[in-house]
Amino acid sequence: MSWTREKELFLNLSAAESWIKLDEPGEARPIGMALVDFVIMERERTIMVEVKDPSDQGAPERERHSFVRRLSGDEYLAGRLIPKARDSYCYLHLMGLDDKPILFVLLLGLERTPVEAAQLLATKERILSKLRWESDRPWSHPYVKDCAVVTVDGWRCYLPKYPIKRCTPEK
Repeated sequence: MSWTREKELFLNLSAAESWIKLDEPGEARPIGMALVDFVIMERERTIMVEVKDPSDQGAPERERHSFVRRLSGDEYLAGRLIPKARDSYCYLHLMGLDDKPILFVLLLGLERTPVEAAQLLATKERILSKLRWESDRPWSHPYVKDCAVVTVDGWRCYLPKYPIKRCTPEK
């Protein structure tokens, strides 16, 4: 098994046809583009994955609560998440890798934060709406077919062929 990591979260993406870690340190990427963490290529779809982990052991308590508040607001979605999805799609398009429907997944490490399932569903709907309509009219090319906002446990249910685990650094 081959594992890749995003801080404390380890993902096994070996079941994918291929995958790219877009924020790999040392890899040359276009300047000015905000890119998602991973892109998973499957036979029938492409999955863009952005990982946010406020439950990381190193995150201070106030930062965890601050993240939950930001997730509820439009500024964080419009200013940080949506540009990452849009820029990543542009990157995939320019690299000739946008030939399948695209799913955008926001993976949240929320084990140590108080977030209700209803908030995740509402966040999903807000992200999907903003992915399709960022200005005074909707994109004429809806580049993301669907969106999911999942916790670590939700990832296991939603994308079970890609195992996930948290490994905290030893003290």
